Formats: sequence, structure tokens, C-alpha cells
Amino acid sequence: MEAHKGGVTAVIAQGTQLTSGSGLDLQLITSLDAADASLKTTLQSLLGSSKQLDSVAAAFAMGGNDRAEFDRYVTLTLAGMAGKQAAYLEQGIPHLIQKYANDSEGEAAGKPEYAYDNGTDLIIKTKHFTDYAAFTASDKEDNQEGGGSATPPDSKAYVTFSVDKKTIKLGYTVSPVKVELQPGDTVWTVFQRVLDGRESITTIPGLNNITAYMWNPLMVTASLTMAPAAAGCIT
Repeated sequence: MEAHKGGVTAVIAQGTQLTSGSGLDLQLITSLDAADASLKTTLQSLLGSSKQLDSVAAAFAMGGNDRAEFDRYVTLTLAGMAGKQAAYLEQGIPHLIQKYANDSEGEAAGKPEYAYDNGTDLIIKTKHFTDYAAFTASDKEDNQEGGGSATPPDSKAYVTFSVDKKTIKLGYTVSPVKVELQPGDTVWTVFQRVLDGRESITTIPGLNNITAYMWNPLMVTASLTMAPAAAGCIT
């Protein structure tokens, strides 16, 4: 006996006997909604915290309202689904179907159901009719709070730099900025880079001196005090 529906083929070999359940309302293949959110949640519960469900490729029911059992394996072929995992669900409880390298290894295991790839197809051998699903899953990446991939820590070194005139109540000449440190940097070289392109500090009227402050995340501070240039000097 053979039935086809939606890329799924069910084959019951001649002479197979129903050992449990009723054959009166037995339906071979009933398509289920693979996009159903509750189905995805149920399958995710199989995977634990280290894996995530990527997609549900197929979902279908075999049989009727009650579980049906057979004395021989029924073959379910899911066309083009090699490489995917398989599970069956009974009364809302999911069970992962063990996958083997081939049919012989699966049959030798002696389980009531098993799966293996055959070319481009996924094969499920089962002795019971319940709900079935084929899906893909992958390892979870380490995520930061709020989702998304973790950002590698920044290995660069920085300082916070500012120049102020608070002693004469004129506020900041250069507001606090984060500056990346370069090899060989000193307070003076950072000072030069930050002020590059800005107004010369010696042309600010009424200014007796400027103090530049630079500190790192460990709160180690350094200062550089600049007096106004003498008349005629180039700054």
C-alpha cells in the first residue's frame, strides 16, 4: 500500500499487521501547518539551550486520533529533505528520532522508529502512526543581552582628553573626548592631535594659561599647562 501527499510518500509493506489502535479512521497522510508557532516552540524544547530551531521543513500526521502500531516498519519518504532532522509528536510531547548512516544500522538498533538519508531524501522508518516533522537546527551563538551576536572586546587603548578654562570661569576650550592611544604617545602628542585644526590656544584673549587634562579608565590623570606665547612667536 502506498500513498503520496505534499512531497511525503508512505509505504506499508504487504502483510503488515495493525497490532494496536483502530483501523477504522486510519488516514495515511494529513498535512500540518509547518509555520505554526506552537509546533516550533515544541520542537525547540527538544534542542536544549545550546541549539536553536532554524526552520520546519515539513509537518504531517499519520493515522487518526489514537496511536496506531504495526508489527513491521512503515516507510515514510520525505523528498529532497536529506540532511534534516526528524521528530515525532504524541499528545503534544516531542521525541527526537535517532538518525543513522543507513537503513541497516537503523534496523539493527531495534528501535520502533529511526531515520537516515537516502540520496536527496530523508527516510523515516516507524512502527507507529503519530505526528511527524522534519526540521533544521544549528548551534546557538553567544548572544549579548538584548539579542544579536556578541561583539568582540575592543583591544585598543583610549584616554579621555579635555582642555578647560574653568579657573577663569570660561568653561571648556576642548570638551572631554575619547582619544585612541598610539604607540609612543605622551600628553603632548595627544594634545597636538586633538587640537589639530582648532583655533590656536594662544589667540584666546584674556587667557593666562590653559591646562589640558587626560585620563584613562583607571582614572590616572596627567596635565599639561600651556602659557601664552611671547609676542611674535608662531604657535
